Amino acid sequence: MNTDTYHMLIVRSEFFVFHEVTSGPFDRSSTVLPDWAPEENNHKEILAFLKNVEEKIKQLKSGIN
Repeated sequence: MNTDTYHMLIVRSEFFVFHEVTSGPFDRSSTVLPDWAPEENNHKEILAFLKNVEEKIKQLKSGIN
């Protein structure tokens, strides 16, 4: 991805391998998260967020906006 775009993966399998290439070294403190992302330690909020994403995907697949 050459532009500054937020992205996320939807993993629907028990196992998943992802290989991402970036310029290193990796510095977690330079990670930029969107304002709308749930806090990483708030599991209830994360589950609600993922449920909402799945609903949006279903709507897009069915042609409903």
